[in-house]
Amino acid sequence: MENRDRANASYSRAMLLLSFLVREAENLPLNPPFSLIATNKERILQYIHTLQSRKKSSLESSSNKPLSRTSK
Repeated sequence: MENRDRANASYSRAMLLLSFLVREAENLPLNPPFSLIATNKERILQYIHTLQSRKKSSLESSSNKPLSRTSK
């Protein structure tokens, strides 16, 4: 369970970073300016979609598992 929680946190951080690159990074005052060509932007958007799917799948599988009971 702990590994799944860490994976979900990593998925969230990765999605946040990739979303920033696609939506905000081109507006930063950098020299040279940051820019993405359309194919790279599409690839990053596909990565975001894949991460969202994996996170959703992970969350659904964890909610479908019964709680384990420890015997004494």
